[in-house]
Amino acid sequence: MLDVKVKTETGKVIDIEIQVNPVLNIGKWLSFYKSKLIVEQIGEGESYSVIQQVICICITDYELFPGINEHWNTFRFYNPQISKL
Repeated sequence: MLDVKVKTETGKVIDIEIQVNPVLNIGKWLSFYKSKLIVEQIGEGESYSVIQQVICICITDYELFPGINEHWNTFRFYNPQISKL
């Protein structure tokens, strides 16, 4: 389920998910959708350089991580020390 998909002027793809009911294994679920948005950008034989950054935003109506008092969590799929995948 994809709630809102936005493509910026620079080509970035932004997926905004709104969840009011807890989703089992939400981390894997979000990884699946992010991967799908990456794969949709490239055709067979195309250069990987055409792939644009994908950003997923998940807004929940429940505690994503019970017992952790954080309202904002950030996960990255790259090496943050050098900003590269």
